[in-house]
Amino acid sequence: MPHVPVRINNRQYELACAEGEEERLLSLAADLDDCVLELRRQIAGAPEIKLLVLGALMMADKAREAQSAIEQAQMEATRARSELQSLRLELETTRAEAAIHRTAQPEVRLEDLFSGLETRIEGLARKVAAA
Repeated sequence: MPHVPVRINNRQYELACAEGEEERLLSLAADLDDCVLELRRQIAGAPEIKLLVLGALMMADKAREAQSAIEQAQMEATRARSELQSLRLELETTRAEAAIHRTAQPEVRLEDLFSGLETRIEGLARKVAAA
């Protein structure tokens, strides 16, 4: 397990981390150091432990806000997927209805045509019978 030297609030710390996590640890320590330095400017004379605790709490708050944003985005994505599925079903229903309508119309036209032909044939049959 590697040990990484980090500097927070002008103090050197030797911290252990998992293999391959050294850069991440350095980055996190730098973020905490930036936060503590900003707090030290805002709260002059505050004890170091208070600055470290406040810095850690501020970073935890940012992490929680990020997690909430992720959860909100996931819920919105779920709603969007559900709405998309509903729209797809509606589209398929509309397509099926349109196909039925397209095929039904020629049948109606053929029915009208046959009805008209039947009337004409009957008329011709009456004329032939009368002749």
